[in-house]
Amino acid sequence: MGGNGHQPGGCKVRRIFYKGILADTIEISGADAHHLMHVMRAKPGQEVIVVDDENQVARMEMTGFTSDAVTMKLVERLDADTESPIRLVLAVCLLKADKMDFVVQKAVELGVNCIVPVASHNCVVRYDSKKAVQRQQRWQKIADEAAKQCGRTALVKVMPIEPLQQFLCHAWYEDDMDSEFLFCYENEENVSVRDCLQRTTSERYLLLIGPEGGFTLEEAEGVGLAAPQIGKDIRLFIVDCTPWAEEDPSCADYKRAFVNPEIYEFSEEKKTYNEGCLSFPGIHADVARSLSIRMRYMDTDFVEHDEEFTGLKAWVIQHEYDHIEGVVFTDRIAPLRRQLLKSKLLNLAKGKYRCAYKTR
Repeated sequence: MGGNGHQPGGCKVRRIFYKGILADTIEISGADAHHLMHVMRAKPGQEVIVVDDENQVARMEMTGFTSDAVTMKLVERLDADTESPIRLVLAVCLLKADKMDFVVQKAVELGVNCIVPVASHNCVVRYDSKKAVQRQQRWQKIADEAAKQCGRTALVKVMPIEPLQQFLCHAWYEDDMDSEFLFCYENEENVSVRDCLQRTTSERYLLLIGPEGGFTLEEAEGVGLAAPQIGKDIRLFIVDCTPWAEEDPSCADYKRAFVNPEIYEFSEEKKTYNEGCLSFPGIHADVARSLSIRMRYMDTDFVEHDEEFTGLKAWVIQHEYDHIEGVVFTDRIAPLRRQLLKSKLLNLAKGKYRCAYKTR
């Protein structure tokens, strides 16, 4: 077992990722075969390094060519796993095209395992759905090529572009793996990324980086706040649904304060949302909420209202309303899920947490 990844004479051997499991004989097709035959003009007897879907690495010799495929035979298996046991997910807000290309390339070279392009309020660039798909495909090609060039033994997945609030509501990183979520907020003065990394021994880190213009205050501090969360024993909460304006145009500039609210009607039809809370930094869980509600309340001029709320507005209002009723979102999740979050909840109770806003 061995090998240094070079041809005789010092020429570096090309690395190829094979969709399958290594065997004594394999066939490479698609873009890699085209590159070997028409760009590198490979000949029988030349060798490449092949990495399979299980991160196994081998030196393979090209033995035959057809119009769209290259046949290879096994020369030797290599003990060459270059992947770190620590998993790193980079969520980066959209930059101008060339800068984003550079970030994707260097992130792969530095060992990132997954890249999530994120659209936030201050991003300079905006893509329609067609352009967003094209950009993702371009960044995936850059990531694949960077992984080959720097000798990675695993490809790096570039996820589809998604809005910041949608990304924050996802729980795809909230599974059985011990994870740490690092939110790089430019107005945080007390805790650095280095401090965070020195205080934890997680298996996976999710790092969120903002755009050139930074994060807005609303993005950093949530979409609602109830009086009990800041120690005030009054029935009042505020909501800010503007981060969802692209998903729901009615949320554009929707910022409201609700005084003495009373929800007196909940629809039977529900939808499950993945929720977080300023009172529980770093914790997310699925919660079923009514799709529509009716609520009596007073505005800041103490004018009475009786109004129906639907969709995202109803979701946010129900979450904040729970606070003034003495309920938090973790009270509404399944007992098993709450048990899985037990260690994180205990750490919160002990004051072991980090977030981008003041809690005391």
